[in-house]
Amino acid sequence: MPRTILCLPLSTSFSYLHANKILLGQLFLANEFRQVLGSASNVLWTLFLFTKSDFKTIILPVMACALASCPDLRLENLVITFMWTWLHLLQFCASNQTLSVDEDAANKPWRPVPSGRISLANAKALRWWLTPLCLVCSLQQGMLLPSIALNVMTYVHNELGFHSGWLGRNVCCALGYMAFEWGAICMASSSCLLDISTQNRSNIIIAVILSGILLITTIHAQDFKDVAGDRIHHRKTLPIAMPKLSRISLMVAMFAWSFYLPRLWQVDFPVSCLFGVLGSSVGLQCYLCRSVKADKRMYIAYNIWLGWALILPSLGHGYHCA
Repeated sequence: MPRTILCLPLSTSFSYLHANKILLGQLFLANEFRQVLGSASNVLWTLFLFTKSDFKTIILPVMACALASCPDLRLENLVITFMWTWLHLLQFCASNQTLSVDEDAANKPWRPVPSGRISLANAKALRWWLTPLCLVCSLQQGMLLPSIALNVMTYVHNELGFHSGWLGRNVCCALGYMAFEWGAICMASSSCLLDISTQNRSNIIIAVILSGILLITTIHAQDFKDVAGDRIHHRKTLPIAMPKLSRISLMVAMFAWSFYLPRLWQVDFPVSCLFGVLGSSVGLQCYLCRSVKADKRMYIAYNIWLGWALILPSLGHGYHCA
């Protein structure tokens, strides 16, 4: 009995093979896309981890300052203001963390270098590639001078070792904050600082200079919780150089600024009272409660107070927007 041979029409067979090729191609592209997406998200997460600890101390206060102090704020500029601030913060953190790998391995092992997410050599390369990137991006936005100031302060604070002494550390931190605020305010504005009215420009300059003086006199609030680690690495922060005087000076400074700033900017009485209570509580907690746990709580409260101090001008009647 002859066998029956099943033969598919040529067109059907071709369509079947073509469909399989298309399906295989789509699966291949989908897999490649997932790999690229996974690599991109891994890179972004690594970059975020460099700056994670400083969101509450740099990003939030500086963005609050830009929102409150900018006389002709453009909401569409806030995203680019955030990116400019974060990019310069990333440069500082990459520089700082390539010089403190052993310390981070003990205290913050989740950071990119000690956790192995990026090698020390690649982190150093990232640090130096970020310098021209920050400058070029700032030049395109007309913000070259604040960027230069931040680059200089980063190099002086980290590579030149000014962070090892309390005076150099405090001055560098204060000048760095001022440069961040200067750049962020101008980035968020619809016009450059020189084009703003004389009254508004004077208010902005006074607010930024005062914030620098405030930080020089109070920024050592961040050092109390790190005394043990700083001693191991031979850093002469103010709490190590002057253990008693540093706590007294912070308490006095917190009382003085909490009393002076609301009156300078003519803040309403309820806001003035709340600001004063918060600042006074930070000063008292620093002086009376001297454990590492208490110092960490105090530093959180200090950052809240600092953010409030930076936006205080916009809450008062002494900051006029003409």
